[in-house]
Amino acid sequence: TKVANCIGQHTVTQADIDAGELVNTARASGLPPGSVIAITSQSNTVTIPATVRPELSVKKTATLVDRNGNMLGNPGEVVNYTIVATNTGNVTLPGVVISDPMLTALTCAPSQPVDLAVAALLTCTGSHTITATEASRASLVNTATASTPGTCPTQAALTFGRSNAAICVRSVKADGVATLV
Repeated sequence: TKVANCIGQHTVTQADIDAGELVNTARASGLPPGSVIAITSQSNTVTIPATVRPELSVKKTATLVDRNGNMLGNPGEVVNYTIVATNTGNVTLPGVVISDPMLTALTCAPSQPVDLAVAALLTCTGSHTITATEASRASLVNTATASTPGTCPTQAALTFGRSNAAICVRSVKADGVATLV
């Protein structure tokens, strides 16, 4: 009996992590001496689960268009906002959107919703005109939210796990606050 030991190597890819696992199947075959018919072994499959960490961060900045130069937010002046959501996890996040109750119209690149790859950004901009009520306060606080609905089919599955041979990413949400003082 002769034994052949073989060693192989695979570099884990983003597709492996997004799939939630790495599946590897090995099979041996050989041609016995004096034969023209190959012999093939049964397959041996190993499944290695991926460590999936869905994470999302959001950063929001505000810039006052100070028309009268008094360094204060006056009624009718505009505040321009930039909101950046970043996939800080290690798995692609499906359907990421940025929302902001103070900004009725957002311009985003790429367009939302977007499947956000690892380290990818979703950047949205919007403007708000300061009202008299807002100008009378000491500051203007505005919160934006970046979120993904996740891909889990049921509420019970809102943990990392597998569902129908596809990765189940729980929903993720992050808030960013900009304060104009």
